Amino acid sequence: MNAVSFDCGDCIPVTPGQTVQSVIDDHAGCGECEELAVRILQDQIDIIRQRGHAARQKKWEARVDAAVAEARRAS
Repeated sequence: MNAVSFDCGDCIPVTPGQTVQSVIDDHAGCGECEELAVRILQDQIDIIRQRGHAARQKKWEARVDAAVAEARRAS
């Protein structure tokens, strides 16, 4: 028998005449799975923001380095 496993630990069998999608739809109201999904999405958002901050920092440092090099050449 097929079964669908969820992040909350539930493992629900797919009964005859039922589809996997219907099992997923029936489980959609699980608060535990929803909380986990929100945490995962927030973690992904945080990672993307950190990468953006790091990229902006590197660009800023490159501009500062270029300005310092230009000032040294000019003097």
